[in-house]
Amino acid sequence: STGRIVKAADFISEEMRARYLNPNWIKGMQGEGYAGALEILNTVNNVFGWQATTPNVIRNDQWEAMSQVFVEDKYKLGLNEWFDEQQP
Repeated sequence: STGRIVKAADFISEEMRARYLNPNWIKGMQGEGYAGALEILNTVNNVFGWQATTPNVIRNDQWEAMSQVFVEDKYKLGLNEWFDEQQP
């Protein structure tokens, strides 16, 4: 199969939509306990790293979406309690 070349911003946008902001992926991370919480932390840190090194790659609406999903618990997955248990 042949690969495809995509801009970093497009790749990150696809990954966020398909994986990191997807409730099924988040539920899978919850099932992994501490390791899942660490994976979510690493994801947020990586997005921050992109923002710091290449500011035009991460959009404001993507930060807002991450806040809605992980801080405001948009999908009502009990994330605040889960984070408290896994990362006190």
